[in-house]
Amino acid sequence: MRLITTLSLGVAALACAGAPLYAQPAVAPFAPAPTVSNAAPPASPAPASVAPVAAAPTSAAPPNAVASVETKPAVAVNRIAATVNDISISDYELEQRVAFAAAVAGYKPSAEDLKRIRAEVLDRLEEEKIQLLEARRRKITVSPVEVNQRIDEFLKDNNSTMEQLKTVLAAAGASIETLRNQQIASIAWQKTLQSEFQSEVVVTPAQIDDAMRRAAEGANKPHYRVSEIFLAVDRPEEDAKVKADIEDIEKKIRAGGQFRIMARQFSRNPSATAGGDIGWVYDGQLDPELNGAIATLKLGELGHPVRARGGWYLLGLQDRQEPLGTNVNVVEATEPSGPPGTLPLARLLLPLPPNTPQEMVENTMKAAMQVRQVADSCEALEKIAQDPILKGSVFMKLGNPLLTDLHPELQKALAQTKAGEAAMPVQLDAGVEILVRCDKRAPPPRTVFKLPTRQEVENRLFNEQIAALARRFMRDLKRDTAIERESDSAVVDAALIR
Repeated sequence: MRLITTLSLGVAALACAGAPLYAQPAVAPFAPAPTVSNAAPPASPAPASVAPVAAAPTSAAPPNAVASVETKPAVAVNRIAATVNDISISDYELEQRVAFAAAVAGYKPSAEDLKRIRAEVLDRLEEEKIQLLEARRRKITVSPVEVNQRIDEFLKDNNSTMEQLKTVLAAAGASIETLRNQQIASIAWQKTLQSEFQSEVVVTPAQIDDAMRRAAEGANKPHYRVSEIFLAVDRPEEDAKVKADIEDIEKKIRAGGQFRIMARQFSRNPSATAGGDIGWVYDGQLDPELNGAIATLKLGELGHPVRARGGWYLLGLQDRQEPLGTNVNVVEATEPSGPPGTLPLARLLLPLPPNTPQEMVENTMKAAMQVRQVADSCEALEKIAQDPILKGSVFMKLGNPLLTDLHPELQKALAQTKAGEAAMPVQLDAGVEILVRCDKRAPPPRTVFKLPTRQEVENRLFNEQIAALARRFMRDLKRDTAIERESDSAVVDAALIR
């Protein structure tokens, strides 16, 4: 029972990470990255409010339920990590946030990673308290319905369920309330920005005309959908440290960490809220250093850190559109991967002993389904099999077997797949088997750029202006806020021991 339970927990963590995006030597998927609560460990669901910045119930709230965005000093558990004006950040809240970040990071953090994550998380928590204080001053409210919608988007982005997320978080010692509280702060801040700047931001017809003209100028160039992680260099003497930080983030992503999580957790550009997605740009539109880096990337590839205006960037290429008018109907021929009637396959067996209780069988099948969600290649399947959590599983490369030599159920499962895909898991006498096709995937369909509408251009210009004003607004709020941190070396040591 212990093996199957551990297996299910481990694979649930893999599934929560989302499908891989960057397929190069290591996989670098995207996924959102949450944050945490400032209340003591809840004995029962907390009321749906942010006064203090508390967690709303995990179940859907009535449509008319409204949470008042207020804050007050948190209940300290053991000690206070920091204070922001009259708001306390408890050690419990900070530990929950760190546990949350570690649970969904996609890699196992080292002791040094945990120290860095803790510092970054504390920075982000302090910003959230500043944001909530400003929202409280403006009497801004956040409804549980809004938070539930954000949670649903989070689960959809990760191709996961609430049950899977709760299981992963519980295994890491974190609570779902951490995610809810982070979303409360995020929604409150968005409303604060709207309250502060919406009347100031004016997109004129002339600005739209200019943007439309520039879009037309770029119509005959390749367009790229880009994701970024940006770390700012505020002072020249910080450059080396920031470079080391972004190189460490790159290393974690190439080791299997989630780009979207890293972006949400660490990136300092507004795109962080979208997992680093900055949308479509055309060749030459970005700063020269960034444009040059993107132009060298293949579809789905992760680049290396680039120093550009304001700091260091880590870029990834999500998608590409060909210049306007390109003929994309030419189909590239693919060579057969083996003799007729064969397929190159890899196999992962999740063993089951004879007379296995039905509950264990069901748990193993669920784990196998979760493996299938993230095993998008034979290399990915082999990497998953090497995870210590899956100790006891058996991975094999089968070469090019005759399909007629396979078990009939495996043949049926493979008949529903395309090149490079994983088949549905099949329960056989030895356990649950997952087959992945190792033949080369067909190249992704090429798409052609289309000129945006005036409304799309207006929306983009509006968001760009809001983003610039938001960064300046936060700098001003920080300058006027009293932030005091407690000495935390003992807390870090205690966390590492645990």
